[in-house]
Amino acid sequence: MSSPSDIYLPRTLPYPITIIDLHVRANDDVKRGGRLLSYSYRTSVPGVSTASTSTQTSYGTWDAPVDGKVTLWNISKGETLDKTRATARAAVVLEEPCKHGLQMGGLCAICGKDMTALDYTGYSDSARANIQMTHLAGGPTVSLEEARRLENETAERLLAGRRLSLIVDLDQTIVHATVDPTVGEWISQGAAWEAYQNEPPDKRGTPPSEPNANWDALRDVANFTLPHEGPGQHHHHREPPVMYYIKPRPGLMQFLDKISEKYEMHVYTMGTRAYAERVCAAIDPDGRLFGKRILSRDESGSLTAKSLQRLFPCDTSMVVIIDDRADVWDRSPNLVEVVRYDFFVGIGDINSTFLPPKADPLLRLPPDLPAIVRKPTGPQPVTVEDAKEELEDELLSRQAEALDAQVMERPLEKKQHELEEHEHEHKHTNGNGTVLIEHPKEEEKKTALLRNDDTELARLQHILSEVHERYFKLYDARRPTDDARRKIIPSIKAQTFAGMHFLFSSVIPLDVRPEESPIWRQAQEFGATCHSDVSPRLTHVITAKRSTAKVDAARRRGDAHIVWVQWFLDSTSVWHAQDVRPYLVDVEADHNYRSRRERKVSSASAPAEETRSTTPPPAEQEDEEAAMMNGGFDEEELGTVDVDWDAINAEVEAAMNETDDDGDEASGWGTPRSRTRSPRGVKRRERSVESDATTGSTRGKRSKLREEVTADDDDNPAEPPDTQEEDEEEEDEADGTEDGGEDWDEDFLAQELGVES
Repeated sequence: MSSPSDIYLPRTLPYPITIIDLHVRANDDVKRGGRLLSYSYRTSVPGVSTASTSTQTSYGTWDAPVDGKVTLWNISKGETLDKTRATARAAVVLEEPCKHGLQMGGLCAICGKDMTALDYTGYSDSARANIQMTHLAGGPTVSLEEARRLENETAERLLAGRRLSLIVDLDQTIVHATVDPTVGEWISQGAAWEAYQNEPPDKRGTPPSEPNANWDALRDVANFTLPHEGPGQHHHHREPPVMYYIKPRPGLMQFLDKISEKYEMHVYTMGTRAYAERVCAAIDPDGRLFGKRILSRDESGSLTAKSLQRLFPCDTSMVVIIDDRADVWDRSPNLVEVVRYDFFVGIGDINSTFLPPKADPLLRLPPDLPAIVRKPTGPQPVTVEDAKEELEDELLSRQAEALDAQVMERPLEKKQHELEEHEHEHKHTNGNGTVLIEHPKEEEKKTALLRNDDTELARLQHILSEVHERYFKLYDARRPTDDARRKIIPSIKAQTFAGMHFLFSSVIPLDVRPEESPIWRQAQEFGATCHSDVSPRLTHVITAKRSTAKVDAARRRGDAHIVWVQWFLDSTSVWHAQDVRPYLVDVEADHNYRSRRERKVSSASAPAEETRSTTPPPAEQEDEEAAMMNGGFDEEELGTVDVDWDAINAEVEAAMNETDDDGDEASGWGTPRSRTRSPRGVKRRERSVESDATTGSTRGKRSKLREEVTADDDDNPAEPPDTQEEDEEEEDEADGTEDGGEDWDEDFLAQELGVES
């Protein structure tokens, strides 16, 4: 059990020092606090006048920091040591009976010694093992030396099986949860209907009502109850338990089965321990995938941040994270950010309602908060621990209130009702309230609010497989340096915009240097080269307005794609440069798209072309785009409709010339050709823009687009903040031109990018 320990002289000694005497010899036993050596040093003494000083010799001693037997002295009597020499090698080697590298409950788990006992300096041995590596709040703590040993053992075991470690978030990453009781009612209706259908015809009783339109999407939803959540939960014993409904992401079990062959998985969630265990029991009932490797907010030590070092304190080069929020990880290079899963429309993450918005870190407790802070309303000092506890209680209260509101307000029931009303109006009126036809006896087929069409896990599996493959290529080549391994994920991410050159217009606020803005840095993170002005090398102009000085200049050049900023957001969310055509600012650019690309490819001096956007659109997409150019009607419709082409041309021309004051232009966020889709008949803002970025755009017929724009008339975006384009736009106005720009919401942009604006 005994082992040698290298003991170094403290960095705080008044170097240089001269060793006067060694008080113990080799093989002598020494107790903590026992005298090891004496030394002398020179100090300055002020003279009679302020200009004169003298030096004098002072003396000091150094005591043993631990118990043990002296094995070897590396310094000798009379030797003079400066700080560099003193820290370069150990002064003495002591053989300790126990290093107390594993502690639990205030005791050494190896020798049983009390680790809380203080010496005369106020030091206790509990400080020698303060690293928590287990998934339990009250688990053992280890020393740094022991942590390294344990991690090395884990690494050897994983490498032998050619596996890595994967940290998996739960909510809106692999599952979506709600406490809306409407879900339980829909499931009960569907289960009763199916039970009735499965009975023999001669034994059937009164038929139940037909299932809700959402029943098919709810078949695999699990449910369980937990006590009412909130600060001081023991005070809520009279509150009824809360029923949780958990929807696995489509393809989850196949995804976990495949990934478990290449990764050892750990759950890390902002939910409570009880919640995390119940969710894991639903998706991994036999513990084959996650085992006991579950870490919740009860053990992580923070309500607003996650720490990779909580589980891997020494080496993180074999660890990958999948999470829908990058901000809680401080944008770790180990993170693969996942497109947010929003199955229950408008619910969000029920376990992160207390988290600050992505662009607003004000609710986080500053790490450098002084030891004493004072409340503005009272003279009593408040310690950091008190302030943190008060903040956590406030956040948990907010969490409990949000869950209570969801139970009482039943948002899904309201949204389903709104959807059905909209569908009914669309089918039986001409859009202005005039009834076209009525079928009083006809039963209308209901439209489902909830969709089971998410495909994000297929993309995620591809990325994780590529990370695994690249890692073991380095390992097999005997070049697995920590630096090379840590660059695997960033290098894959940088392929998204590799070879592309960006110019941002009306996106970066005026009071921010472009190079320091979040969107500029994110573009570089994904492999793009950013420019401040129009350049022949530009491949994309990313804008939030239709017309600015930079946009107009790029439009005149005609050699760069001018796209709404949503193209950038959708591309970064899926690590894949999206086809620019659905995001083009100018409709006529659709005609020039291929010819402009051919000119760029044929030019020897042109920059590298996008490699991810060259696939021609499918026939169905081309038909849709052709229909768009024909006013939103296909050829059959055009043959049966009397079209006033002069009126249509005038309308289009007027729309193209509209300015900010008209308020009718669709912004870069809500352009009808954005890739963000909405539930049919529901306002676009009721569903997160991020959640459906990979599922395609809402390109369709003009009649459908008009319905969506009408639905958003009450949600006009706010005025844009001052931007880098403001001065240039004023010059344009002086020349007789006017910005026909788009209104946009700076806060929404910051939230989508996961950074402060």
